[in-house]
Amino acid sequence: MGKLFGTDGIRGVVNAGLDADLAYKVGLAAAQVLAKNKKPGEKPVVTIGKDTRISGDLLKGSLIAGLCTAGADVLDLGTLPTPGVAWVTVDEKADAGIVISASHNPFEHNGIKIFNGQGYKLSDELEEKIEDVVLFGHNDVGRKTGGDIGKVSYVAEKAVLDYIDHLESTITSDLAGLRILVDCANGASYTTAARLFDRFSKLRTDVINADPDFPSRDGRSHRLPGRPGSVQPENQRKRIPHLHRFTVPEPSGFPLGRQGEHPPYFPDQGQIQSLLHDDFGQRPVLFDNERHYNVVFDFILERLPGIFQVLHHPFAETLQIPALK
Repeated sequence: MGKLFGTDGIRGVVNAGLDADLAYKVGLAAAQVLAKNKKPGEKPVVTIGKDTRISGDLLKGSLIAGLCTAGADVLDLGTLPTPGVAWVTVDEKADAGIVISASHNPFEHNGIKIFNGQGYKLSDELEEKIEDVVLFGHNDVGRKTGGDIGKVSYVAEKAVLDYIDHLESTITSDLAGLRILVDCANGASYTTAARLFDRFSKLRTDVINADPDFPSRDGRSHRLPGRPGSVQPENQRKRIPHLHRFTVPEPSGFPLGRQGEHPPYFPDQGQIQSLLHDDFGQRPVLFDNERHYNVVFDFILERLPGIFQVLHHPFAETLQIPALK
């Protein structure tokens, strides 16, 4: 593990370790490393998306400035769940994708995760090359001029629609007879969740916590299960009345997770069939990504025994793969 890149990209408290200057250097370094595989005159193309943290715009602007300064073109995807950024990166045949998110960490944290052109995390070798430029060689990165400067294309709406089209195409059932509760945790899936499930006229869907400007995104409130504090027991307990209200009268199933940009949260990476189809029998399925039940799972399992089947997936990346095939 390097000095900057950890197991899940570069993470830190914004403006206290992870700041605009570092993001700019990462953009410079990524563009230079990616350009080495391009033909003369070709520019690297990089997608970039983020979650709903207030610091996301700050870091995105700096990353884009670095990428364009070093000659890379950028597709700005706006707010999009992490697996969505990975899928669009592949669909657009981009050279790399960047996600600005710190997953379930508190609001003051953020992170920079870089995918390769196949939608997977960068190899250790490429991360080391980018890190080396950031730490020791950023002053040597060529600053492009004239037409060699990279340009930005703002394609957020197209990216969301293309991704939703893809998700819809993976579902072979009309989902008739199901009623589901989708808790977006005021995270990135607010852009995709309701719009996806609205396409299924026979499915009854209730969406909660889908406000991208919810106060918890800038730290003024910890009232609901969205970050900050999405995995804190006191916040998870506050979502229980919603779950109990929707599941006890009609326990036909719902997808449940902890955040929009994290695969178990919302099945927008090709897993809807597994969650809602009868591949695993008639019982609805909850995915537990961290090998332990949180208080919400405990509540449901204790009060509705025998209804749910729980599948364990130790790493988020294992759930991204089906969407890319």
